Amino acid sequence: MKNGLFLLAAIAVALAAGILVMRGGEHVSSAPPVPPDADIAARALGRAPLVVECSLLAEGATPDENVRLVTNNFGGDVVNVQGAFIMCEGAKKQRLDNTAAAPFGAPGRFVYECYRLLNGANPDDPFTLRTANFGDDRVVVGQAVVMCEGAQKVHTTATGLVTTTGTAGHDAWECYLIASNQTHEVPVALTTANFGTDRGLVLRPILMCEDAQKHSADPAQPDVGHPSGLVWECFLLRSDVQRAEPVSLTTQNFGKDDVIVENPLLMCERARKIPTLTFVPVTPVPTATGTPTPATFPTATDTPAGGTAPTDTPTPTGG
Repeated sequence: MKNGLFLLAAIAVALAAGILVMRGGEHVSSAPPVPPDADIAARALGRAPLVVECSLLAEGATPDENVRLVTNNFGGDVVNVQGAFIMCEGAKKQRLDNTAAAPFGAPGRFVYECYRLLNGANPDDPFTLRTANFGDDRVVVGQAVVMCEGAQKVHTTATGLVTTTGTAGHDAWECYLIASNQTHEVPVALTTANFGTDRGLVLRPILMCEDAQKHSADPAQPDVGHPSGLVWECFLLRSDVQRAEPVSLTTQNFGKDDVIVENPLLMCERARKIPTLTFVPVTPVPTATGTPTPATFPTATDTPAGGTAPTDTPTPTGG
């Protein structure tokens, strides 16, 4: 838990210092809306989740290994995989505001163990991320800071009930920090296979994850994942849920990892990534040293306009 909190605090400082700065001088394009990418949707059918809920891990293995992550858009990126600090799993999302949005996604099947990265590339490129519920977010894609890998999760309840979810090696994601001028503050209910329904507020987007192929430094290790072009936009999730559940996560390359799943942190939703030119480039400011430092992201402490996070009592007012 200390490691996770340190990581979260570190990026808050980084963002405050302007390491990842939203570029100014926006202009609005008059181009028509971009339709959904039917080819990507067809190729992804049944293979990747529509929604995941991600929680902090109190403890996680530190592989300290170099891997190459190849994405459809940004090419190959040699990175150093550090400690596991997040677990994501497939979820059903229900909005709890006054919209008539239908439930989206499904619990079960997909599980990811996520590790922080050193030496990740920084595209520093503007894009629009379009999701089914939240529309268009104009963002700047920054440094790659997280790698998520398909895992098998074994969860044992206090009564001795054992459930197994997910598959080792089914997928890999490379996740980049994003700067956005958008905060949504949408109440949602997220339902997962093991942990039931969590309620919280979806806040600002902070990560963009892309399907990737992971090549291990050991040629005897099989590759993981596919650079399919699929993208997820990940939003900070403010929640009152307090959790400390022991599970084991097994990945194809890194083996079994006994961890403690803690509080919800992110909600990630399938997105369409659209190249844009909506931000004026700025000249990067060089750092004082070439020594890499781990980048992470902020805690979900944003105070919503409506007050505190939802409790377990709200009921949906929309469809």
